[in-house]
Amino acid sequence: MERDYVCKNLSIGFEGVLCLDEFYRFAKGWFSKYKYDFGEIEYREIQRAKGSKDVHIKWYAEKKYSDYIKYVVEIDLVMEDVREVKAKKKSTCECRMKLKINGYLLKDYEEKWIMSPLFKFLREVYDKFTGSELEKCGAELNEEAKKFTNELRAYLNMRRI
Repeated sequence: MERDYVCKNLSIGFEGVLCLDEFYRFAKGWFSKYKYDFGEIEYREIQRAKGSKDVHIKWYAEKKYSDYIKYVVEIDLVMEDVREVKAKKKSTCECRMKLKINGYLLKDYEEKWIMSPLFKFLREVYDKFTGSELEKCGAELNEEAKKFTNELRAYLNMRRI
């Protein structure tokens, strides 16, 4: 499998009160709307002094474009100094949060073209002849990743208290 990054390290910072369940639903809903399969691939908590904790979460979203190309968006979410806060019937937390978003095209994700040196060569030739399609896919994924980033920023700014 070959990765062609189209956007790297798009970042968002946030400090304030947040309902993590609603935040997750927002992200999952956004990717569902754009036909991505979305999942959490890592969740780690580290307890800190005075009742706070650090949380590290990795999300992964993918969308099949063809039998050869897949769109992939990876979100790395780091929350520091997380403290539980009481709110109206909601479980919320106060934290500092940093998100990094990376988007790439995953080519030959079924690994059909790596069986022999001849297939690898043919794949390179295929990539050369379908360059405009790859560029179109890269532009589309870049646009979607930036759109997600902007909508996430707007969501977080609306949640500031």
